[in-house]
Amino acid sequence: MKLMTRFLFGVIVVICATTAFLHSCHLTPKQDVKEIVVSDATVWINPFSKTSPAYREAEEFHQWLLDNRKLADEVGAVGPVDKLLRSGQMVNSGMARLPTNLLEQRLSSVNKILASLDTHMCSKYIKGKMPESEFQSYAFPVIESFDDAEAKAWFFINKSAIEAQLGRSPIIVLSAEDAKQTILKTANSMYEPQSRAFVSGLANLKTESDEDACATARTLYVKGNSLPEPYRGYMARLLLTGKDGQQKL
Repeated sequence: MKLMTRFLFGVIVVICATTAFLHSCHLTPKQDVKEIVVSDATVWINPFSKTSPAYREAEEFHQWLLDNRKLADEVGAVGPVDKLLRSGQMVNSGMARLPTNLLEQRLSSVNKILASLDTHMCSKYIKGKMPESEFQSYAFPVIESFDDAEAKAWFFINKSAIEAQLGRSPIIVLSAEDAKQTILKTANSMYEPQSRAFVSGLANLKTESDEDACATARTLYVKGNSLPEPYRGYMARLLLTGKDGQQKL
């Protein structure tokens, strides 16, 4: 198995789960490029079982990457490994350029992946300390369990993020006031002492225990996914678009 190419395609598949909270905590599965051993990998192997909807969508997505002339022009004359890596970076960068309805769909999917993590792994994820390869081991089975609509949406959003980045679509910025109101709306949806614990958890996220950090993360995703509009959309943009999607203070 060509592990290098499979790993990099995995980055593209799951990098859309890249998250960020406000400006101080970049919640991205940690990718240590130095640990990647470059090989002659040129053969892509689909990481999903053939009976899953994700398998078919991954095959189509991979072929789309290979056939995309704009992508080829953007990355230049690079090998397949570098092309996959650059594509994954574009997915990440393109998130802030996507319309809110697509981000809301992704929020639901990432929520499922987060729910599959145990407390320690959940805490590593929310603090941005989980290596990409480790995150994949948890994300792949969840993506593989997606039904037809969920799998199609996952890869459609990947494509849309790449296209938005290639086309330099305008970045949609969430205002600091809308972000603040979204957090308040989330806190107000709970009774005490849960509400106070949630606010405290956000303020001390980097130093919280595994249990408290994970509880905060689950609250953000679960409560955020059930907020009324427009706050659900604000939460999706807050969690999924990184610093590019947040108003600079």
